Amino acid sequence: MTTLEGIKIETPNQNRVLLEETFYVLTKKNCVYRVKLLKKGLSLVKENESHLKEKLIPINDIIGCKCLRSKKPERSCSCQSLPRSSSLRVVEENSVELDDKDVSAYLYIYAYLLQNVKGTPSKRERTIITLRFRSFDKFEDNHREAQRWRTTIKKLINGDHVSYSQIIDFSLSHKFKENRKLLVLCNPKSGAGRGKSIFQDKVAPLLQEAEIPYDLHITQYANFAREFVRTSNLYQWSGIIVVAFCPIILCWKFTWNGPAKFLFVTVAQLMILHVF
Repeated sequence: MTTLEGIKIETPNQNRVLLEETFYVLTKKNCVYRVKLLKKGLSLVKENESHLKEKLIPINDIIGCKCLRSKKPERSCSCQSLPRSSSLRVVEENSVELDDKDVSAYLYIYAYLLQNVKGTPSKRERTIITLRFRSFDKFEDNHREAQRWRTTIKKLINGDHVSYSQIIDFSLSHKFKENRKLLVLCNPKSGAGRGKSIFQDKVAPLLQEAEIPYDLHITQYANFAREFVRTSNLYQWSGIIVVAFCPIILCWKFTWNGPAKFLFVTVAQLMILHVF
């Protein structure tokens, strides 16, 4: 995980770049990153004394991002005013454990990059990009800029159109709120009796990183899931995740009316991505 510290600069090319800032790596000298947010993804341009190196993280590989604050250190030391990336601990913005002395806003970007190695199955590798915003003297100002990036990234993930005029308003007053919600049907006896633990350990963390709310229902008897779906108002969910290793969904046939579009995903299908 790389922690970058930000210095605000003007966007040089509005026709191609939605947002841009310059960051430097706290643990390395003379190592600077130019981070650009484009509609197709996040561009990381590494600059040092010898060469430039660019890496593009596709927007389709990014599942979410969060604005966080540094955690109050257990032992204070007057000689260390900034947290080192290796010892950085973060908490939610409203946590009582946040460090009031650090005015920085941290944007954590969660991505699962597809790795294609010849002769081996494709898999996804979890990557966290940490951007530290501290151009301003007050946390509120740094937080506002981090939220601008967060909202823009979230909208790009959702496939929404983002204009330059909209980005100006993407701050605390227009804080992105997830309106999708998933229905999770879990068969606790599936997967050798590990269905619930598999969801909690493997799937739930992905949804938390994506900040997607969900309703979890544990099946209680045979055909419970079938009856639950048939008698529920499905319009309150945008998708269904089935935590089971048996084809309890594949054999169902539903006729959907109205604008609702549902994504049926089983844990077996999720594991094909090799993100675990």
